[in-house]
Amino acid sequence: MKASRTLTVNSVPADATTITVGSCVVNFQNGAVGANTDCSDNDAKIERNGGGVSTSSIATDLRTITNLSGAGHGALTVSGSGTTAIFTTTGAETSATDIIFTDGTSGAITSTANTTGVVGATAVAQVNTIT
Repeated sequence: MKASRTLTVNSVPADATTITVGSCVVNFQNGAVGANTDCSDNDAKIERNGGGVSTSSIATDLRTITNLSGAGHGALTVSGSGTTAIFTTTGAETSATDIIFTDGTSGAITSTANTTGVVGATAVAQVNTIT
């Protein structure tokens, strides 16, 4: 079974707050930083002010994060709709652990569902010895 973690955006995060998903630190910032949702360097930035910024737009930005991974899980894909972002493992689980999430937004973004990955059993050939 693949691991997954559902995040819900309850309010627009404050300036200079962060969340961590897997190995990616997501920074919410004011100003003209623009969105940088490529997490190949384990760092993403999401614009949190300006016209039209809402819980749904923040969730949409979270769903555009690319090159996201988690220890023991490998690459993660992102889906969801509305005010949610769902992070799911893509390959076979190598760790029966949760996808890491830490909230530095004082509850603006919360984890509302979590599924721990299950490492699959290795197939073993059956041998019958007839004497």
